[in-house]
Amino acid sequence: MYKVGMYCGIFNPLHMGHLKCIIKASSLCEELHIIIRYGLFKNDEISVRVRYRWLYQLTKHISNVELHILEDITLSKEEYASNRAYWDEDAIKVRAMIGKPIDVIFCDNDYNDVSLYKLCYPESQIYYFERDEISSTKIRQNPYLYWDWLPNVVKPYYVKKVLLIGGESTGKSTLSINLANYYNTNYVEEVGKELSEKSGTDSMMLLEDFEEILLKHRLKVIEAVEKSNKVLFIDTDSL
Repeated sequence: MYKVGMYCGIFNPLHMGHLKCIIKASSLCEELHIIIRYGLFKNDEISVRVRYRWLYQLTKHISNVELHILEDITLSKEEYASNRAYWDEDAIKVRAMIGKPIDVIFCDNDYNDVSLYKLCYPESQIYYFERDEISSTKIRQNPYLYWDWLPNVVKPYYVKKVLLIGGESTGKSTLSINLANYYNTNYVEEVGKELSEKSGTDSMMLLEDFEEILLKHRLKVIEAVEKSNKVLFIDTDSL
């Protein structure tokens, strides 16, 4: 059992391989510090706040895990990996964040920068995990192909919303249900119809009815996205 461990990653996106490593690492040390690297100049990165939330949701029940955010000013992963100065600077920041000697650093067994870990953290042991065949790079290229590799807290980020619009009684509701059943996912039914008939006719709607439609419709979409399988069909826009 190690005392203080560190696991660093970009988690762009977080996948099941990361989660397996985190669960294993947390069982091997008294404290596990997860470092979330984010780039100031990388436009393809998911917001660090989103990634932080994913990790928090998946580790909040593990009492010995603590999350940290590390700013990365390089333009690419290759630039970072090839420059020892960046590693030395980050090692200083990481030690300050953790505030204790780092006994072990957890990383994948094919990690390209293990040698730099050894140079920048000479006091720490390197613990290698067997790497799964999946990677964040592959997932970014086609998240739907690797859907089962995404934790449930991550999947809503990639759910596509398909909106059906058109005149009344044109079959939108039937079509949205059929599409949802065909693709084994969810649909959001029209909210406005029931509310527009509170006075028996839509010509006598109150101004506050429109606000209620907007809020209820938006809430239904938010709730449905959390439980949808890759795509969500929406019958009529809130507007």
